[in-house]
Amino acid sequence: MTSVSSEGDTYTEQMETFPDISELIEFFFTLVLHLNKRLDSPTAEDLVMMKPKVIVKKARQPGTRLRRRKLKYQMKLVSCGAQHVGVVRNGNLYTWGRQLHGRLGQGDLVPENPTLVPCRVDTLHQLQIKVISVSCGGEHTVALTHQGLYSWGSSLYGQVGVELRHMYSRPMLVNLGHQCISVVCGLFHTLALTHDNQVYSWGWGVHGQLGHGDPEDQLTPKRIEALSDKQITSVSGGYCHTLALSSQGEIWVFGCGYFGQLGLGHTTKQSLPVKMEKIPHKVKLIATEYFHNVAVTIHNVVYNWGCHPYNLRLNAHAVRRARQAGTAVSDPVERFLAPEIVDTSFVHGRIVKASCGKSHTCLVTLDGDVYTWGRNMDGQIANNSRQDVKTPSMVTSINDKQIIHISSGGEFNVAMDSEYSLWVWGKNEFGQLGLDPTDPGRRLRPSSNMKEQLLPTRCTALPSVKPAQSRHLMLSRSRSSSSDDELLLSDDEDFVPHIPDLQSDVGVKYSRCVVLTILEHLPSVCNCLKLLRTYVDHQDWLSAAYICLHQTNYSQALSFHLSALSHYKSSLDSRFTEVMCGSQVFCNRKRRNLQNFVVTQIMKFWEKHSLQTSELEDILQTHKDCFACSLCTTLFWMKTGETSTEITNEFRSSFSMRFKFKILETVIQAISDTEFERRHPALYQMLSSLTIKQNVSSISNLNPFNQLWHDVIQNLQKEHTNYIYITRGELDHLDENLHTSRRSSSSEPNAVVFTCGHNYTRQTFIEEIMTKFEKEITHGHTKLEKCGSILMQYYQRPGMLCVACPKCVVNALHN
Repeated sequence: MTSVSSEGDTYTEQMETFPDISELIEFFFTLVLHLNKRLDSPTAEDLVMMKPKVIVKKARQPGTRLRRRKLKYQMKLVSCGAQHVGVVRNGNLYTWGRQLHGRLGQGDLVPENPTLVPCRVDTLHQLQIKVISVSCGGEHTVALTHQGLYSWGSSLYGQVGVELRHMYSRPMLVNLGHQCISVVCGLFHTLALTHDNQVYSWGWGVHGQLGHGDPEDQLTPKRIEALSDKQITSVSGGYCHTLALSSQGEIWVFGCGYFGQLGLGHTTKQSLPVKMEKIPHKVKLIATEYFHNVAVTIHNVVYNWGCHPYNLRLNAHAVRRARQAGTAVSDPVERFLAPEIVDTSFVHGRIVKASCGKSHTCLVTLDGDVYTWGRNMDGQIANNSRQDVKTPSMVTSINDKQIIHISSGGEFNVAMDSEYSLWVWGKNEFGQLGLDPTDPGRRLRPSSNMKEQLLPTRCTALPSVKPAQSRHLMLSRSRSSSSDDELLLSDDEDFVPHIPDLQSDVGVKYSRCVVLTILEHLPSVCNCLKLLRTYVDHQDWLSAAYICLHQTNYSQALSFHLSALSHYKSSLDSRFTEVMCGSQVFCNRKRRNLQNFVVTQIMKFWEKHSLQTSELEDILQTHKDCFACSLCTTLFWMKTGETSTEITNEFRSSFSMRFKFKILETVIQAISDTEFERRHPALYQMLSSLTIKQNVSSISNLNPFNQLWHDVIQNLQKEHTNYIYITRGELDHLDENLHTSRRSSSSEPNAVVFTCGHNYTRQTFIEEIMTKFEKEITHGHTKLEKCGSILMQYYQRPGMLCVACPKCVVNALHN
């Protein structure tokens, strides 16, 4: 294997002979696949699916201390401002869109009309300055180069950073004094991150968004002293606030909080960085552009907070109309003041990038899929309509393009795929999409006062990427990717993660667990989508489940895991229930939006294989706090017109009444929680529409006799009792009463005996016991008029009474 030099043409030449590590990893996975297919006997521990953290911890030997290294360049090849775009291509910077205030850097001779097609920033090209990264603000642009930081555009608030409030139409060198590795623009302020984790800010500061403890504008870069010891690894700027992410996964916020931008639960401004405590887990990714923010945790959970004033006004009008109609609605501002979990049920894979527009948000997964949600008046959601979307949905028209970069402007987006082609969609009022409107091949739809693109369209005006730069970009992207949990790396120039001994540390030699081990340690060189297809083609369901688990695609991991359990069920025998209890799908409780899916899939699996319902009850009982609300929806709200793929009513009826009562008890406790409506909207809506009939006259509406009698017998068996205990005295008293009472001419039994031991003659039960029970249940201390009417109909049924003793019911209510 030839060593790699980083100088001159030697680097390019030797890159040709350097083996592709992704191909080596793929070959290793293929060997593991065929080895395990030949063995074809996974242990119960394999099927339990070990958690990723367990394997990762094995990789770290006791006493091993990771040294901190300096941060490397954070390449941002695409950036969108409010109405213009900048793209790095072959070391040159290309800009287009609105030209006002010199934000495109094209010089004084260029008219202020919109630039519809990408144009190179010739000042940097003529000086042979190679651009690494670009960031666009509201009316200014900043480029990070090997020779330093260059900025241009409007400097009304000092956001250009060259000491004067002026308009600069050509790039100006910013005197930062330290090696900058990342630059980010807010709308009217600028942020720079250096290699030693220091943050500098300059520009508009009236709301405290510069973090210096005062409302003054800064005309030149100034270090944020309050963040000097926080080990900041990423920054993001909004309209008038700033976010900073530390190596420990903590978010520090400062600036204006009037519209909930800071996520602190109040609207007070903060001129110094304040730690946001509202997200309980470590954060790996932050994004903001205007007023709302997005954060992604290491568990792939997405949070958002803050709201655009226009959207807030729309919500206020909707609340006012609802209150006028007599509906109780909470204050619309409160839900935006603190982070709220985003429903990512339809997001498959690990989220690696996020971007925010004015009122919409974009996510990119490790497999290159794009998901969008928010307002859609200008087509920024890319679903070929103007309908707003409330939850992330995939942009299906580019789901095969492997998107690696994305940036959002005001109402538009620009994305770059793995072949470095640009895809644009959304508003195009100032030519910010870089499309020629005279081109008949474009699906550009003009309207009365604007133009927009409702579906992603390729922007072909940029030059192609040179092969040398393409290989360099791929290597840089691979090396700059780190795992979610490992933010501190070594001082070595070429860091190689320590991988445990795959022959011993993960159990069986080269078992399927090594799939998860490699994915956790080398995520940037593993093509998860290709690996998943390979394992599915070979029907290795367990390895496929490991891959989905690594991508936090829990719904798909559950499906594959159940397929593996079906395949190996006969070899597990008595340990099957143990495997189900230890399954990762039950252990993970972080995703409330998957609970209904998990419950439905497990029940389908149980019914398909005709397994004992009592075993499933034991499993669900262990996790009833997590799944109670989903179970309540599944068990008690039977939809009409169910298809064969859904759970049948017969299977629902097979659950014991004791189990159903425990589920209802848990749900009743959950209803008292103030967050119940937000956490379980479907169940809340069902309960709100629930009405109890005053008179249930039809006996057919009651539970079937056979089911009630089966539950009685099952309860007796659980208590290891096969008889009803009655003393000799009670039996003699009952016999005496039967002889003295008038006999009924019907075939009805003359005695009523309950499993608790209480016994009466039929006449005494109807005339005395039932009269007292009805009076107590309707007028006593425990009024249950509606439930009492239903119970009375159960007691009045002919034949056997498969219901609890009325005296015991009253005593239980009193207790």
